[in-house]
Amino acid sequence: MATVETISRSIGGGNIILSLNEGGVSRFMGIGNDWNTLRIGVLFSTSIRTTDITGTPRLFIGACSGTTNPLGAALTDNFVGVVSDHATWTFDDPADAFKNTGQTIGMQFDACTFVGAGLVKNATAIMQIAVSAAPTTGKAMIIAEIVKGSPNFSINTLATRFLIAANDEILRDELYGATGGATLTAFIPKNSSTNTLGTARTVAVDEDANGVLDAVNIYWDEGDPNMEIFSVCYARIA
Repeated sequence: MATVETISRSIGGGNIILSLNEGGVSRFMGIGNDWNTLRIGVLFSTSIRTTDITGTPRLFIGACSGTTNPLGAALTDNFVGVVSDHATWTFDDPADAFKNTGQTIGMQFDACTFVGAGLVKNATAIMQIAVSAAPTTGKAMIIAEIVKGSPNFSINTLATRFLIAANDEILRDELYGATGGATLTAFIPKNSSTNTLGTARTVAVDEDANGVLDAVNIYWDEGDPNMEIFSVCYARIA
């Protein structure tokens, strides 16, 4: 069975524990680099915002090499995970959420790597998810699954649009999954909000050259709004 560990959490998942403003957080994992399939789960929302966010906002969620030069450093040692990829996050007033212009589903997330100053993305999106624009209205949940390969790693996501009554237990349960955890699977969780499963994409990763992936890394490159984080967990599936 997978071991689920919490990096940061709030009491009951309802309080902000990290508020990212053109910045990020990186934490070593207790398992180090001893994994083949890793899941990283985050409960998040932007701070209250009622207008579009322009300038290609980037939210990164994934694993990095150490905590000295994660995403946000002048030169990143090694990162692999997912990144949001739209020029404009369009505010949807009735939904109190951000969506891509012309899309009814939400923001696109891509598989990516980041080494030095270079972002490399898979050209085909994994999935789309609406991001809450008000922490009191709801929270988004995204789980990034990273499966090692040589040289191509496979990246997928499981996400829920809104978790109004979100808590750490929901996130921790869903990291392992209702089907026993061997396969990332869409299902109806405790809050009765159907999850959306993405389509796995691949990116080339070189741990020998750029450093082993032994830390969780989240980075938000915008100053307004803040990215509010409620809980961060990870699970070694294999």
